[in-house]
Amino acid sequence: MEYILMHKNISVTNIIIDETGYIARIQNTHDVTHLPPGINIFKTGIDRKGLNDWWIGRSIPASRDGINDALQSIGISSPTLLIEKCYGLSLSDQYWICPKDSGLH
Repeated sequence: MEYILMHKNISVTNIIIDETGYIARIQNTHDVTHLPPGINIFKTGIDRKGLNDWWIGRSIPASRDGINDALQSIGISSPTLLIEKCYGLSLSDQYWICPKDSGLH
C-alpha cells in the first residue's frame, strides 16, 4: 500500500509498504530535511535499508509479554504489521504515515 511519510504535517516522501510490513519502495521525495535522524541520502536516493531499520524499530518488540495474545485477538500476525495499522504513530516523535489519497494530512 502507498503512504506518505509525514513529520508532523510535513510530507517527507511517498513509500510503498509490502504485505510483510516492510518498506518495499521509496518514491516522490518531498522534503529530505525532515527525514528521520540518521537516514542517509545517496546520489541514488534515500537509504531504503536505513529507513526500513528505523521503521521496524518503531514496532513493539516480539519479546514483549502478551504481544502474541494481543496480536492474535486483533487478527494481526506480527508486530511489523501492527505498526502499519496504527499509521506508525509513536509517543517518542512526530513521525507517522498517511495513506495516499486519504485526505488525512
